[in-house]
Amino acid sequence: MSLSERLLDGRSLPPNLRVFVWGMHRPTPAPRLTALHHTSQLRTLDLSGNHSLFSNAIAELLPHLPHLQTLNVSKGKFAPGDVVQLLTAMSQRPSLQHVLMRQCNLPRTALPLLVACIAAWPSLRRLDLAGLYLPPQAFKAMVTALGRCPNFASLSLRFPPYTDAMWRAIAPALGAGLLKWRRVFFSECEPTAVQVVQCLRRLLKHNQEAFTVTCCKGYSAAALQNTYTALLDELAILPPTREAAACVVAFVKLE
Repeated sequence: MSLSERLLDGRSLPPNLRVFVWGMHRPTPAPRLTALHHTSQLRTLDLSGNHSLFSNAIAELLPHLPHLQTLNVSKGKFAPGDVVQLLTAMSQRPSLQHVLMRQCNLPRTALPLLVACIAAWPSLRRLDLAGLYLPPQAFKAMVTALGRCPNFASLSLRFPPYTDAMWRAIAPALGAGLLKWRRVFFSECEPTAVQVVQCLRRLLKHNQEAFTVTCCKGYSAAALQNTYTALLDELAILPPTREAAACVVAFVKLE
């Protein structure tokens, strides 16, 4: 019997399994996650794109995976009530290093619990919430919490169309992160030039240290670089050198 057949039949998978990926984008029977209850050595659980799964089934599985490092539930369609159960279970997995919840449409009521989870993940390195909009207070709370994670390196969020006053309030927390992190991705966004300048100006004024700015195809890379260079000149801040490991702030299209 193949692993897929055993999974669909609910039979136990090998206990030494380290990586499990079930990302079905076409109609397919939902795997019986009880088959993973004895895979205590599992390090990676990738269920991205699988719309047939229920978050409570994932929540019931997580206590059986004490060494889990990567959890990917991107594009999952979760009921608001089930998200609480899922996040609660995730908060009890301190081994998590990479948490991916791209395009999950998390309800705003779940954001405080998501932020609270960060303190429970001391080894967190990557948090991918691409497509998720955070209100200013939630954004500030999240980047403040991430700033306390010693190994954190990469954050993905939807670009928030904040006012200059909002960016001024957030700049200390986000700026502190930029001094330590490797990547910040602002996704699913078409910000105006004014919005981008407000964000970059506040961060530069606070840090007094440059970071690297990039954008993907579809945006005016030359215009962005010219604007950023002008900001550096205006604030008398030297651009990052090739030798410096400056954080990259990227404006990207969401796939």
